[in-house]
Amino acid sequence: MTRWIAARLHHSLARVALLWFPLLLAACSGEPAGDPAVWRDAEQLSRPGQLPSTGTGPTQRRALNVPRRNVQALTAAALFDWAERTYPALFPPSAPMKTWDRYTYRYYAGSGNYLAVAGDSVYALGGFTQQQILRVGTLEDFHCDVLPADCVPPALSLVPSSLSGTYLRGSAPVFPVVATATDLAAFTGDTLFVYVVDSQHVLSSGISLRSLGNGQFRAEVQPAASLAPGRYQGTLLVQLCHDAACADEYAGSPLRMPYDFHVVQTLLEARAARWEPQVVYQGSAPPDNAIVVTATGSGPGNGNDLAWSASANAPWLRVNTASGQGTANITVSYLTATLAQGRYDSIVELTSADGQRVQVPLSIDVQPPSTFWVSTQPPEFSAVNGHSIEEWVDNHCGSAPLLAASTSTFHSGDAGAPGL
Repeated sequence: MTRWIAARLHHSLARVALLWFPLLLAACSGEPAGDPAVWRDAEQLSRPGQLPSTGTGPTQRRALNVPRRNVQALTAAALFDWAERTYPALFPPSAPMKTWDRYTYRYYAGSGNYLAVAGDSVYALGGFTQQQILRVGTLEDFHCDVLPADCVPPALSLVPSSLSGTYLRGSAPVFPVVATATDLAAFTGDTLFVYVVDSQHVLSSGISLRSLGNGQFRAEVQPAASLAPGRYQGTLLVQLCHDAACADEYAGSPLRMPYDFHVVQTLLEARAARWEPQVVYQGSAPPDNAIVVTATGSGPGNGNDLAWSASANAPWLRVNTASGQGTANITVSYLTATLAQGRYDSIVELTSADGQRVQVPLSIDVQPPSTFWVSTQPPEFSAVNGHSIEEWVDNHCGSAPLLAASTSTFHSGDAGAPGL
């Protein structure tokens, strides 16, 4: 029977490993073909991205495997050869290896595309990327794709695979992490020792750990409440060991868990007064929506001194209050008169000077024009005296239906005759 030993924190150990769910390979490109100067300042110009699927290779690389220890490092030549085999339409074999400055690259004249390596970073560039430099990861990220024999599945998978959050100083949240054994047989009759390497000292002193059965356990990770306001980014290493000294580790250990904690003096939050999709008929617009902005502070001003700005990222949304301070209400108008039928989703984003970003989702459902309406005048009905008026129902734009019916018979001039 497997025993789970609660995690211990190490603040000095600095081993490196990889458990990363990498980006899909997709589009990016650069400057005129054959000119090595396109790689100048690639670190500043590049953006993360993806290579498109070619039908000849996977659209997403599986990263549930990690390199074994003490294996030979992946070379640029091996990576380029793998890319040519996997994406021949993008990187038709075989281009000569070239170098410029600290870049090793191949230029594929048949497609006008580049692949390059600088240090441990991998870049793509070419016409298929709209002439933008694309950083697609590191050599280590590709190791298991290029050299699968070097790799083994990790003993555990972690959900979530990374930790992030913005929180008020002194009120650090608890992050639950569920670990699942990828091979129960590997743990049968053995003891699992779990060590968390926290080289930046961002976590509280204890990590709770309990078994959920069926090869799963739950850990609760909490940042230190003493962290000063600021941004804390780094990577936790999770070691899975057979023994207390961690001299013998399980396959794939250690696991890598990136974190991004933003500790603030004043917490910015926002929500829409009407969060459900707004129904609107073509040619009309729903009433304005309100967004409630809340600024909760732990220092002087209690949040009332936090300045923020608001913006919309869709042409059918207009923020009527573009900026403010502290807790407030702002309104958003829907510019839907020219929209075609369909569902539209967007966000209003609030940003503050200390780097907080809060997104408020808004949606509308544009339907065909309504064929019935009620004016401001009382509705009128006519019927043959002595005959009932047939019942009718109007859904009245999605709200409670209006219902009218009559079975009364009366003669004009009768005392007490009902009026419709």
